[in-house]
Amino acid sequence: MTEIRKINKTSLAKIIGAVYGTIGFFVSIILAIFVGGNIIAQSSFAGSIIAVVFFHVAAGILFGVLTFIVCGAFGWMIGYVLAAIYNFIAKKVGGIKIEMEENLD
Repeated sequence: MTEIRKINKTSLAKIIGAVYGTIGFFVSIILAIFVGGNIIAQSSFAGSIIAVVFFHVAAGILFGVLTFIVCGAFGWMIGYVLAAIYNFIAKKVGGIKIEMEENLD
């Protein structure tokens, strides 16, 4: 059995920040698409479909980049704190024990 005694805080923070940021980016893009579709689908819509689609795609990309930055920053902080908490607790009670097998393919 191998034991994870310590996690590098910066390493975990970067991974969680990247994951949170990526998820935030795609969720905001999907949200912009649905909002634009909902506006076009309303029976009282009387405008240019191309303008609405262009606006929501552009706004979705901008919002996606901002969401990536904000979610990534919060994810980085969460990852850093989680690694610090894990390291503190692992010193007291021991780390996670895993069994690893070497694959010689």
